[in-house]
This record gives sequence, structure tokens and C-alpha cells, in this order.
Amino acid sequence: MIQAAENTVRDLLDAYLRRHVAASPSWSAQLTATVGQFEAFAGDLAPDDVTADVVADWLRSLVEAGRSPATVNTRRKCLLLLIGDRDVPKLPEPERLPEAWTVDQVERLVAECRAVEGFFQANGLKRSIWWSALAITAYWTGARIGALLAVETADVDLAARSMVARRRKTRKEKLYWLPDQAVAAVAPLYDPARERLFPWPHCRRHLWTVFRGIVERAGLPSSTRGMDLFHRLRRTNVSYTAANGGDDMARRQAGHDSARLTRRHYIDPRIARQESAADVLPRLKIT
Repeated sequence: MIQAAENTVRDLLDAYLRRHVAASPSWSAQLTATVGQFEAFAGDLAPDDVTADVVADWLRSLVEAGRSPATVNTRRKCLLLLIGDRDVPKLPEPERLPEAWTVDQVERLVAECRAVEGFFQANGLKRSIWWSALAITAYWTGARIGALLAVETADVDLAARSMVARRRKTRKEKLYWLPDQAVAAVAPLYDPARERLFPWPHCRRHLWTVFRGIVERAGLPSSTRGMDLFHRLRRTNVSYTAANGGDDMARRQAGHDSARLTRRHYIDPRIARQESAADVLPRLKIT
């Protein structure tokens, strides 16, 4: 909680952003959106006037508006970070099985990427090369989309078949080894004179809009959740890593400290199948 003489929740937000200069753009946007939504509901309240009942009423309004439990809990987390703890419990969230795409489905995705027509006007890159290189690199590395878009050309060594990516939230660097297939996909984009390996000339929202269109044209399963797009490719990488290299390799590939986190949220059990009762129970004598 911020200890200061701020008069409104908006003041607390402004103070937080001034002091936390290393906050990622996405986290800053989350906080800003939370305060905007809360103000639209409750007005410009002083922090001391934001009681547990007020917070609970606001969260209830989000649920009634159709927001998912995960989204509501994120909004709760953001608001309580600014105003301090209130006795408002989190919503229970359904534990869904992680869903990845199969290799066959990723091949269809890449084929659809290669069918994208035209060039980016801002940098002259061919769209089909850009999209297919991004999809192939995401498949082979399992890196987050934010980290891939931030990869600097100087951090890619095609001869050594390596790439360094940085996660914006933690600032951690991770080294990825690229197979020949990924190197061949990236090579047409590689330009030492350009800062980014995957320069995207439009806003981030447009990135998801275009990719969703590619996914749908490929006939792949997805949903309206953003986590079912690029993050599904990440789950594909981690799931096949677990299936063929074990849970610990999958954890390291995902960059997690906890194997439990990896298995709970990233490993699709349909790909990385574990031994179950179906494998060990006696067969019924059914005529």
C-alpha cells in the first residue's frame, strides 16, 4: 500500500506509477484500466472511503457484466495493491485443463501464415515471412509473445543457432537454441541494421486481431480468450517437451521455478499423457 496524502484512488495510481518506474507497460495498463473501471462505478472516492463493501459491490457488478472470475480477481488484486488490503475474498476460479495445439495443427497454422498476402508498408517486410517465422519460432522456443516481439537482432546468432529473449515482467534473460528449421524461418527477417528481429508496425491489439484471423482460417480450436492464441503455442512447446523430456525439462523450458505451475497451467495432458488408472486396473470380463 502507498503511504501518502493522496486524496483519491486516482492519486494513488499516479503516485504508484511515478515511483515504480520499472513497471511494465502491460502492468501499468492493468492498473490504469482497473482504476478507470472502479471510478466509473464508485466515483472519485478517497481511499479511506473505499470500504470492503464498496469493493465487493464493484466486483459483483463486474461478475454481473459477464467478466470471468480470473478477470475479476485481477481487478481485485490491482485495486487492493493501491488502497491496501480489504476483507474481500477472491472469487473461486475454475481449473481448466491446459490446452495446446498438436503438431498437425501447428503445421496447418504455419501453412496459413505462409498464405498471408502483402507487405508491411512501414518496413517492407513480407507478411507471410514475418508471420510464419514468428509461429515457427514460438513453436520451437515456447517463448512468450511479448518476449519474442522484444527480441533484439543483436541477440540472435544464426551461425550459433541461438537467441536470447527477455521477459518484460521479470527482466530475466533466457537463452534458446534454435533448430535448423527455426533458423531457416528467421533468416529472411535477420537484418543487423534493424533493432528488432520481429518488428511489428501496428498496435498490439491489431496483432491479436490478425493472428486470430489466421488461427480461424487454419481451422484451429480457440476461444475469445487471449490466452488461447499465442499462449497456446507456448503450451504446445511445453507439453511436447514434457511428453518427451519429462516434467523438469518442461519446467526449465517454460522458465518456471515450480514444476507444479508448469503442469497446472501449461502441460496439456492429452499430449503429455501420464500413467493413469486406465493403464493399471484389471480388465473386466464382459461378454
